[in-house]
Amino acid sequence: MKRCGLVLVVLWACAGVSAQVKLEPQYEAMPLRLLWSEGSHSGGVSALACSPDGKWIASGGSWDLDALPGVYLWDAHSGRYLYSLYMWDTTEGLYPSALMFSSDSRYLAAVGEFGGLPIYDLLNRLTIARFSVRGFSLASDRDGSVLAVGGLGRVSLIRGFSVRTWQTGASNRITDVMMTPDGQYLVTGTGQRAALWRVADGLSVWEQTLPAEIQSLAGSSIANVLAVARSDGAISLLRLNDGQPMLELPPTSQYGFLHRAALSPDEMVLAAVWGNTLRLWRTTDFALVAEIAVGGWGQFGYSSATSIAWMADGRHLLIGFDNGEIVQYEVPSGRMVCWLARTVQPISFDRYCRRLAVRYRESTEIWDAYTGRVLQVVPHAGTLSPDWRWLVQDSHDRRELIVRRFPDGAIAHRLRDDDQYFQGFVFFSPDGRFALIPMSRRLDLYRTTTWQRVWQMDRDEELSGWSPQGRFFVSTRSPGTSNAQKVVRRATDGV
Repeated sequence: MKRCGLVLVVLWACAGVSAQVKLEPQYEAMPLRLLWSEGSHSGGVSALACSPDGKWIASGGSWDLDALPGVYLWDAHSGRYLYSLYMWDTTEGLYPSALMFSSDSRYLAAVGEFGGLPIYDLLNRLTIARFSVRGFSLASDRDGSVLAVGGLGRVSLIRGFSVRTWQTGASNRITDVMMTPDGQYLVTGTGQRAALWRVADGLSVWEQTLPAEIQSLAGSSIANVLAVARSDGAISLLRLNDGQPMLELPPTSQYGFLHRAALSPDEMVLAAVWGNTLRLWRTTDFALVAEIAVGGWGQFGYSSATSIAWMADGRHLLIGFDNGEIVQYEVPSGRMVCWLARTVQPISFDRYCRRLAVRYRESTEIWDAYTGRVLQVVPHAGTLSPDWRWLVQDSHDRRELIVRRFPDGAIAHRLRDDDQYFQGFVFFSPDGRFALIPMSRRLDLYRTTTWQRVWQMDRDEELSGWSPQGRFFVSTRSPGTSNAQKVVRRATDGV
């Protein structure tokens, strides 16, 4: 009896409390595990740098003011993207023109036309210093005690927290810099004028005027040679101690936007990239070792090389392009090792979400969805059906649509119309059974099993979307006017 009374008392107490206490749902943070990441650069690659210990790669961009300004860090061994250092801590942002690691690979300096010169601690991921110096190139001595910044017609020397600046040429010309390993001399290239300066007092040792504008410098104190990459594609070789001309390396037959040169870590190979041509010379006799085609035409137009950097092992070379791609090449064979960054367009997953289709230039790649590994490359690009059965691409004259089987790429059908133009895209139903094809003045619907046209109508409507089962689609009649209306039509007959 006592036990029963105790139970009744407890139930009564709970009933009284439940009327007053409001229970709130409790949520537990469930962190998502990253399966893999594929590097992609925001805008053109304006700067590249490799750490001396061979662990890090840094890239910066871009000239596109619509892109997000920042410095991107990559793992040098795997080529995987690690993280980004975004430069929104200033009102202008920083679009890096040059990057440089410290001798111990812990710190990274970045400089650009906007945003000054920040110094980053990569271990703690924070900015430890910022100098109000703008520039386009960086150079340092062997131990990193002196940092040179090339700006517009001037050079700034940073030692500790002191900054010393002097003029090197016209104030509207970009200055490129190169410092000897002992930190006693500094070479500048401003416009067509190359000069050697004493770092201690800023006095000029020699000056040399070249036939074309200077775009980059690469010097070897061991070989006593200075390589000057010019805007006309040629390279002038000068003696480093007195500036006297030694040799001129002629340009290639192709045109280039930027001419970048760099010496290997052991100073035995000179590399220069101009346009879509990479050339390698031995520094012992400057004989041409290799000439390699890089970049080329892609989905978004013509890509041109904009930056170059040697990796710490001296056997691999990185090249950045104006379309945001970064490629690693083996030297001197010129074999492409891997992509660090490239511009791809994700298309869709397959039915079981095990594979991912992406577009790269004029090809379609199939990736493993769990690892990011490329499983197959289909040498065609176009509109992929949701069921992964068809790949539709238009011809150059826009008079014909080519329907290919996927993923083998074999041509299954050709849809041609000599009276109207194809608009270049196809709207598949979610189940892939139907395909709406906009023409210049009408709208056609095809059944994909036979690719026979089911119906057509005058094109005063624009497709807005399909129903989940693909039985109906929604279109906008008279779009862009005050009389615009939403219309729901059956897929089978267009009514």
